[in-house]
Amino acid sequence: MQIIVYQSAGGSTCTVTGVQQEDESDEAFVARMIDTAVPPDATGVHAVDAATYVGAPPPPVPPSPREWLERLSPTKQAAIAAAGMANAATYLWLMKAMGSASIDVTLPETVAGVAAFVTAGVIDAADQAVLLAP
Repeated sequence: MQIIVYQSAGGSTCTVTGVQQEDESDEAFVARMIDTAVPPDATGVHAVDAATYVGAPPPPVPPSPREWLERLSPTKQAAIAAAGMANAATYLWLMKAMGSASIDVTLPETVAGVAAFVTAGVIDAADQAVLLAP
């Protein structure tokens, strides 16, 4: 049995359960429940196994390096690339980040690297907040 967990437009965590048909796969059940019971403006929609669900949604999936960088405008992305081409230490940090499967915004290395871009004037504090959001 699967439970559908999502964030409402108001920010509350909500759950949906239903009766899974005897011949219905978990995937088909989840798709049906999302189509019929989850509001269209819901975010963070995902399914969890009912046997392991303890009332809290699982943590958000960390973004890929591309998804992470694309949080910023193309102009800001280009400024970051230019900063990397101008400084070997910055370039190395970017290479490590882009070579990762995902960007963990809680790692001290990530926080420090983004802060260095702010200090260098490449991005501003608002961009910093966007990049470090979960």
